[in-house]
Amino acid sequence: MRYLIVCLCLISAFCSAQQSGKSDSKQDVSTNSSLVAAKNLVNNGDNDSALVVLAMKPETSYNYYNIKAEALYRIGLYDSAIMYTNLALEFINPSDSFDLFLSLNRLGLIHDKSGEFDKSLEYLFRSHDLISKSLLGLDSNNYKIQLSRLNLRIGSVLDAIGEVKRALNFYDKYLLIRKELSDSMGIARAYNNIGIIYKNLEKYDSAIMFYDLAQSYINNQDRELSWRIITNVGNLLKRIENHEEAEKYYIKAIDLALQGDNKTQISDSYYNFASFWFTMNDYSQCENYFKKALEISLQTNSAYELYYIHGSLSELYAAWDKPAKALEQLLKSNEYRDVLYKEEKEKAIAETLTKYETEKKEQQIALQAATIAEQKAQNQRNLFGLISLAVIVLLLTALVLLNKSRSKKQQHLLILEAQQVLKEAEIAATISSQEKERSRFAKDLHDGFGQMISILNLNLKSLEKFGSNRNEIFENSSQVLEEMYQELKSICFNLMPQTLIKHGISAAINEFAARINAADQVHVETDFFGLEERLSEVQEISIYRITQEWVNNLIKYSDASKVTIQLTQDENEITLMIEDNGMGFELELLKSGTGNGWRNMNSRANLIKGDLEVDTTPGIRGNTMIVNASLITEVVHQP
Repeated sequence: MRYLIVCLCLISAFCSAQQSGKSDSKQDVSTNSSLVAAKNLVNNGDNDSALVVLAMKPETSYNYYNIKAEALYRIGLYDSAIMYTNLALEFINPSDSFDLFLSLNRLGLIHDKSGEFDKSLEYLFRSHDLISKSLLGLDSNNYKIQLSRLNLRIGSVLDAIGEVKRALNFYDKYLLIRKELSDSMGIARAYNNIGIIYKNLEKYDSAIMFYDLAQSYINNQDRELSWRIITNVGNLLKRIENHEEAEKYYIKAIDLALQGDNKTQISDSYYNFASFWFTMNDYSQCENYFKKALEISLQTNSAYELYYIHGSLSELYAAWDKPAKALEQLLKSNEYRDVLYKEEKEKAIAETLTKYETEKKEQQIALQAATIAEQKAQNQRNLFGLISLAVIVLLLTALVLLNKSRSKKQQHLLILEAQQVLKEAEIAATISSQEKERSRFAKDLHDGFGQMISILNLNLKSLEKFGSNRNEIFENSSQVLEEMYQELKSICFNLMPQTLIKHGISAAINEFAARINAADQVHVETDFFGLEERLSEVQEISIYRITQEWVNNLIKYSDASKVTIQLTQDENEITLMIEDNGMGFELELLKSGTGNGWRNMNSRANLIKGDLEVDTTPGIRGNTMIVNASLITEVVHQP
């Protein structure tokens, strides 16, 4: 019994020493030259160099993890930033409420950037609880600044998830504090955000009133905010078809962007003005400003902007009845889409490597700490021979725990590797699908256009030999040109239906069904429920592609004669259900097949965070495919 009491005392002392060591590791940054250098680099925006400095001298401390988390957040490696922020939280003392406030605030911002709004609000409200209960050691002005910034961030996230009343409440709190601080720019920012909410609620008079209030507080102090407000007013006036006033605001936005020599704002201003002329059906002016936007974006080499500008030019030329130019711009848009895809892939790989290097360094630090602990234990055994057995027991326990910890880490690495393999399979499936689509597109052009151009060439040459049949030759040539136009429309539909872009998922699926029914082989019916508003662009495209892939497979491989496509929307969910009267099949054969159809559909479903299920029984007629996904809607779909 006495021996047991001695062991328990030793374990308690050991735990206390460990806790003390953890608390002491939050040292002043100014005492560590590498941390000082890294923090200065982060403050100056050189985050990559800061990460290099930190990697040269890793340590386990709050300041090390906190600075590294901030650098990772600023370069967009959000998963790694979350991991290091959580590590920093482990070293925060209960008395360091301001450090806890900043860390929780960062986690809220990261989840907001990642689109995880529920988690973002969880951390932001925890920060709000902290600052509401205590001054956090700040003076009155700094306290008000931090509280107002938090109110603005919470309002922004609430606005993003559609909780406009709560968002307005937090914007009003932000506005009240900024008025107390006599901060004209903060007041302008608040009125601008409130104006955006009323615009989305289609209360346009109120929106314009708040935009005007925002402009009255700027007084040319912040050119970027002034440009944003003027652009918002122009877009709003265009929406309510006040074209004369909208044109004036777009011109103001262009002038302001040129004065500041902000390439991104200049390109966006030209793009917005081009979209305005597209709405006015003035295709010549529209082309002029799209080309100006393109010229600026080529200077900045922004793949994102170039992708959208070429895509918009393609739509312009299609509406202008210039199919060759429309096709040329569409191909260029697709090239930049591939560049964006490659950049996202490289970013994902870089983040994975960062995680791997982090875990490796953490293991090295843990190994060094274990070595030091063993040396201390040996000294204790030399000094206190009476308790040597107890120390051995403690060491054995520590080894067991360390072994369990390593096993957990290895298991975690295996899970990460499996997830990476799955991601690579999805990427491979996507690339393969793109290559097949390009191959089919090239074949359509070669087989369709090639033959028609040959016929047209023969007709033209026959004019020299058979001049008397000129009218007949002209009629034949006109018919060939019409067939070429119809073939081009069909190819463009397969690439990206204009109906989907302009009118939404319901109209696109109806058009797809009508094309199948026209062949008179399979009868397709469609039903839509609750689709009062447009879905987000990624949801509409993903649902359409899943529908297209599944129905095309039914036509190719099934004996079904009837197909029903049903799309239902409720408050929180969108459901796609496709039923057919074909014979049931082995689902595992579909999942393990060599084709990419099943992987493509799963990839599309994962993209919208949805679940894909298939109900089928071999030998029994009737099959059902269902996709359930969380609802994401967009108020405006512009060209």
